[in-house]
Amino acid sequence: MISKSTIKLIKSLAQKKYRKQNNLFVAESPKLVKDILGGTFELVELFVNQEYSSQFAAFSEKTMLLDESDFQKISFLEHPQGVLALLKIPEDLPHPEPINQFVIALDGIQDPGNLGTIVRLAHWFGISEIVCSETCADVYNPKVVQASMGAIAFVNLHYIPLVDYLKKYWQQCPVYGALMNGQNIYQSKIKSNGIILLGNEGKGISNELLTYVSHPISIPDFPLGSAKVDSLNVSMAASIILSEFRRTNFIN
Repeated sequence: MISKSTIKLIKSLAQKKYRKQNNLFVAESPKLVKDILGGTFELVELFVNQEYSSQFAAFSEKTMLLDESDFQKISFLEHPQGVLALLKIPEDLPHPEPINQFVIALDGIQDPGNLGTIVRLAHWFGISEIVCSETCADVYNPKVVQASMGAIAFVNLHYIPLVDYLKKYWQQCPVYGALMNGQNIYQSKIKSNGIILLGNEGKGISNELLTYVSHPISIPDFPLGSAKVDSLNVSMAASIILSEFRRTNFIN
């Protein structure tokens, strides 16, 4: 039986201050936990029901078997799926250099679903580094972890002042900024490195960062100028941009 103190600890991890205080976060569902355990995160404790116990036998020393009523007490999901992992938040890594690779920069992405989806897209398109403004959602929020579908284990996220980061690199590599009035992405010359800057869901890229955008890009609607909505969702835009960047580099 799971203790009251453990239940309290796990439920407290819904809040960023307690994740930071305990240096822990949660991942749930059989597939998500399996994918995350294939990465570099350190497992602290694993909770499984009888159905999935054999699938996680390799982690038996750190596993506690729970019944459905106990899972209801610790799960962040509406319908608990019988597997929950308590994982250690890793130490901060050095900030990535965009000189020989693409780095995604996120300015104030606040929706956990959007952030998790962008992490998932980054992993799919072979981008392992994301730098986030300090106003972005926390990557260890259970909703972000869930939306990343395990990609969080393979993509490094850094929370830093973006102004300082862009100021350091904008003259050494391209800074591609996703803007409504940028150059048509399908007509843009894309290099094989640089910073891909995506802005807040409602406000876009902040004015203090626009100074450092050397290559403003946009995704055109079709027929040109006919769209009846203001813009694409930021994670939808990210999927198109990353796909086009990789397509261009693949062809070249």
